[in-house]
Amino acid sequence: TNVAPVIDTVAATSVNENGTVTLSGTYHDVGTQDTHTLTINWGEGTPVTLPVTGGTFSFTHQYLDDNPSGTSSDIKTIDVTLTDDDTGAVTGSTTTTITNLPPVIDTIAATSVSENGTVTLSGTYHDVGTQDTHTLTIDWGEGSPVTLPVTGGTFSFTHQYLDDNPTNSASDVYTIGVTLTDDDTGSVTGSTTTTITNLPPVIDTIAATSVDENGTGPPRGTSHDVCTPDTRSLTINWGEGTPV
Repeated sequence: TNVAPVIDTVAATSVNENGTVTLSGTYHDVGTQDTHTLTINWGEGTPVTLPVTGGTFSFTHQYLDDNPSGTSSDIKTIDVTLTDDDTGAVTGSTTTTITNLPPVIDTIAATSVSENGTVTLSGTYHDVGTQDTHTLTIDWGEGSPVTLPVTGGTFSFTHQYLDDNPTNSASDVYTIGVTLTDDDTGSVTGSTTTTITNLPPVIDTIAATSVDENGTGPPRGTSHDVCTPDTRSLTINWGEGTPV
């Protein structure tokens, strides 16, 4: 009567996502002429069956991601079945921990514009977890931050700055902060700056009436400013006395 083989030891290394796990172990069989195969279920994909000899085994498997999403690391159970050529079989298992790595922002930059203009924020990023998905949260330095999906290792978004706040300055520097987050809670922050420059108002028309002495004739005119939130004042030099 055949006697099933025995698994003496089985263990697996742990790695970061996209890393390669090594599964190793030892076994014996009282049937010294038996040959053996090892079926491995890595916890993902289809189980594989491989020949083993000499009482030891060592095989590797790459885990692209720490599935499922939403966790910083995940434990995978690796099941093995050792079978001899006379249908004798024994099972065993071990675990490996796959740890998420946060994404990396490679470059980030923003254009600068005049008030009421549109700034373009662009950049590049990468993630060793090739199966991860990503979102980018942008704080433009005014208003509420926005969160947007990004793909392909690049991003480009726009934002209109109506004014160069605060007032009383010819230009103002805004810090734009970003947070890149993957689907396994990994995140990285970055920032850049943009300069918003004030534009002077424009007098479109101006005219004055003519009067007899001791008469009044205020000038009339129209003006505009590309920055709609700007407030304006008019200083008039009447050609006599102090300007008002």
